[in-house]
Order: sequence, then C-alpha cells, then structure tokens
Amino acid sequence: MAPLQSLAQGSMFWQPDHVEASPWLDHLPWVFWLMETMRPRRCVTLGARPGSPHLALCQAAMRIDPDTECLLVSDDSETRDIAAAAERRYGGCHRLISASPARAAKRMQSGIDILALDLAGDDENMDLVLERWLELMSDQGVVLLSGINGGDASPIHYELFVSLQERYRSLSFHHGDGLGVVVVGSTPPELIETLLARWKTPSAARAVRDVFARLGRGVADQAVSDQHKAKLSHVQQQFEDVVQERDATSERAEKLRQTLNLNEQALAKLSEENRLLDEKLADAHGELKANNDELASVRKTLAETQSTLEESNARNAALEAMVAEKDANISTRFNELAILTDMLEEADKKRDALEQKAARLFERNEEKKRDAKAFRRQLAKAETRDAQRKDEIHELRESVNASEAAYGDATAREHEALMQVSKLQDKLQERDQELADRFEELGDLTAAMEAREAELEALTLKLAEAAQPKSAEPSQPRPVGKSSKRLGKKAEQRKLQTAIAEVEASQWFDAQWYLQQYPDIASDDNFNRRPAFHYVKFGGFEGRNPSPHFDSAAYLQTYPDVVATGINPLVHYLRDGIREERLARPHDAGSDTKFGAGEST
Repeated sequence: MAPLQSLAQGSMFWQPDHVEASPWLDHLPWVFWLMETMRPRRCVTLGARPGSPHLALCQAAMRIDPDTECLLVSDDSETRDIAAAAERRYGGCHRLISASPARAAKRMQSGIDILALDLAGDDENMDLVLERWLELMSDQGVVLLSGINGGDASPIHYELFVSLQERYRSLSFHHGDGLGVVVVGSTPPELIETLLARWKTPSAARAVRDVFARLGRGVADQAVSDQHKAKLSHVQQQFEDVVQERDATSERAEKLRQTLNLNEQALAKLSEENRLLDEKLADAHGELKANNDELASVRKTLAETQSTLEESNARNAALEAMVAEKDANISTRFNELAILTDMLEEADKKRDALEQKAARLFERNEEKKRDAKAFRRQLAKAETRDAQRKDEIHELRESVNASEAAYGDATAREHEALMQVSKLQDKLQERDQELADRFEELGDLTAAMEAREAELEALTLKLAEAAQPKSAEPSQPRPVGKSSKRLGKKAEQRKLQTAIAEVEASQWFDAQWYLQQYPDIASDDNFNRRPAFHYVKFGGFEGRNPSPHFDSAAYLQTYPDVVATGINPLVHYLRDGIREERLARPHDAGSDTKFGAGEST
C-alpha cells in the first residue's frame, strides 16, 4: 500500500482567489487537491450561496486544464453576484444554467466527474434532486456535501450524507462545518483508491484529516486577515479625513482670532459703560440678596413640611399594608376555625349518640341485675322448699317401716320432689349463663364507648393544635421506607457511574466528536462538560452514536434482546457484545467490528 506521503499534491497549498465566510471555506484545500487528483472534464455546483465552491472549482480548472467545464446551476437571487465574479475571472471555463436543480437535471448530459451540493439546508426535496443527478455521474464521479456536522438550520445535509454512506464508499472531514466526500463512481483515480484503502485505518484517516484541517485553518485565517486589512484601510481613510478636517478647523480658528481682536477693542469701550452698570447692579444685588434670603427661609420651611408629609405617607402606607395582611390572616384563621368547628360539632354528635347508647345499655344492665336478684330470691325460696321437702322425705322414710303401702306413696312423692329440684337447678344454670352473656355484652359496649371517648379527645387535641400558630406545629413523623428508597437510588447511581466510567475509558467513545456531531448537546451546560453521561443516560437510546465506529440505532435494531435488557447499547457491547462477537456497525456488511481494524466513516 502506498505511503501517505504519496497523496500530497501541490494544489493543497494554493491560495484561493475568492475568500468568504461559508461552510466551504475550511475545505477549499481539499477541493483543490481533488481537482488536481481527478483532472475532471465536467464539474457541477448545485446552488449559489455566499462562499460558493463554484469559484474554487473554476480557479483550479483554469490552473490545471482550462478546457474543464464548470457549471453553476441555480435560479436564486444570489446567483447573479457569484456568476458575475466567475465570468470576470474565469470566463473560459465558467457557465451558468439559470434553472432549478430539479429542472436542469432533465436536460443535462451524463459524464459529471465532480458534483458539489450547495443547496439550502431547509430543502426537504434535496434527496430527490440528488437522485436525479446521481444518474448523470461518470465512472469516476465524486459528490461533495458541506455542513455534515449539523451547523445548518436543519440536519438534512447530515441525513443525506448518512444515507449515501450506506450505498457508496465515502470520506468525511469534521473540521469547520464538516465535509462529506461520496465516491459514487466505480473506477475513481488511483490516488482516490489509495486514500479509501488507507482511510479504513483510523490513524491514517486521522492524519489526513489533521493535514487538511490545518490547511483549512490557514485559509480561514486568510479570510480573517483580509477582513482586518479592509478594516485597517477603512480606519486609515477615516484618519485622513480627520487630518483634513483638523486643517480646515485651524484656518477657521485663525479667522476667529482676528475677529476676537476686533471684539476686544469694542469690549474696552463697553467696559466703562459696564462699570456704571455694575454700580447700579450692586444696588440691585443688595435688594436681590435680601429677597433671596427670605425666599431661602420659605423654601426651607416648605422642604421640612414636605419631608414630614412624606414620612407620614410612608407610615400610613406601611400601616395599611399591615392591616391588609392582618385582615388576610384573620380571614384564613376564621376559615380554619369554621372547618374545625364543623369537625367538633360532628364529634359532639357522635359522642352524644355514644352516650345515649351507653345509657341504654346501662339501663338494660340494671334491669338484668334486678332480674338476677329476683331469680336469686326465687332460688332461695326453692332451696328452702327443697329443704322442707327433704325433711318431709326424712319423715316419710321413718314411716316406711310403719306401712308398706305408705312407704310406696312416700317414695313416689320423694321422686316427684327430686324431679322438681332438678328442673329448678337447670333453670338456675340457664339464668346464670344469660347473666354472663349480658355482662360480656356490657363489657364490649363499655370498650367501644372508651374508644369513642379517645377519638373525641384526639379531635379536641387536633382542634387545639390547629388554633396554635403554624410554627408551633409538631414535626411530622419520618415516613417508613424512605431509607430503603434512598438506598435503592444510591445503588442506581452507582450503576450509572460505573457504566459512564466504562464508556469514557473505552476507545469507542470520542467526546470531541460527540459534541461536534450533536450541537444541541454542546450548547447544553448540563451535558457539554461530560458528554459520556448524556450518551449513557439518553443518547444511546435516542440513536445517537458515541463515535464514527459504533452505530447505536443499528445495534439495537439488529439485536432486540439488548432492547429487552434496557442497557445502553455501547455498555452492552463492551460487557458482552465483544465477547459474543457481535457487530459494532451491523449495517456495514463485511466490516471488521474491532476498533481500528476496518471501521469506515
């Protein structure tokens, strides 16, 4: 493979005749190199914005081969000045086609070697127009697009260059507003082939970019120097005008001195008259002084009165503000008090209802107690009767020996008495169980009443706290679970910082390229200091690339399992993708995914 020194051309160091600030200014050395390398037969420039590359193409054509045809296709109002400058300097090779690029493509013959797009960045039909012109390119055809860094009003130039990269071989320069070089021809010159081959090596591509970036800065510095020279010439002209005006002023001053001498003579005559007038004026001044003293006294009194009045007005305004603030606070307090009063009234109603229910329960309890006492009295009587029955049975048992018949009757009466006693005992047990149930119900109601009283006391305490100043409110208890949430957030932060550190340490992330590629990030104070944070947190999922060597959108589209994990595409590639032999730029078929071994921009 030929060394990089073989790519050098003398045209790289030409000085452009026409220097004007534009997206092409920093890339004119490359335009000259391309013209000398290709020695084209036909060059076409679409559009005519200030600083058009058409003038540079014409200048190179005149020096290399005057028979080269340089066409300017535009119908804008700015075309006239550029066409006039080209006709005046390079009339032999310049030709203007006053038509829109779309219409001119219909009647243009094929065989275009160099096509330069200088259309406005807001032309959304630019891709359709370019497709028509691509059909007219020669076998060694090259397309030039400026502003691929996104410096124009819209990103159409960048999007168009990206779409062409997918179909053709390309080069890109990122200094200035950026320049895209798309090789659409199948047989470009040998030096172009050599450059494309070496471009696959990042170090070689970087060396070429650095060379043309320095040459471009020299051209830009020349533009600045020309501007300074123009300003200096203007300042010198202003200085000469000031010198002429100073000389004219000196002549007028001499005439004024002569006039002054004449006036001094006339003044001497008037001095005597003034002396007499001064005496009269002195008398008038005496009277005037007395009047002024009196007027000063009056003004002083008026000033003191005005100051007192202003202080009084200020105090009144302050008092009115305080009264308004007090009224607002009183209104707020009255509203809060009305709400709390409603709450207290509702609590009082609940408390009265509970007290009534408790009173009813208490009456029922007293009634049950009276029933229990009556039952106990009946039980005592039954026990007394039982004792009497036992005595009677005893007497009957004693009389059993007297008569067998009498004994049978006594046994029957004894059995009947025992049955009655058993029934009375069962009834007594039922009464005791019912009484126990009533006592349990009374305990539950008493507990409910105590709970309601506690709730009432809490509402009363809340009302008292609300009536106090807000500064006296107790601090809220610390919510449960905040520490665990805080620990979770810290863990997420550690994961994010680890991912950012991995991206920054890798060769796949180019911070300077990232900021140049995405000006909205470069202009954001929150992200431009650490662009890796933006890429890991947002950029990778938005389809932004960390460098020309890794395609985030294509990686996520090709490997949907990465999307399911929610991990940044480059972080996944660094941790697992390289080991799993996944592609960094899946859409570039056949390219080596290892950094520095074949990635093309």
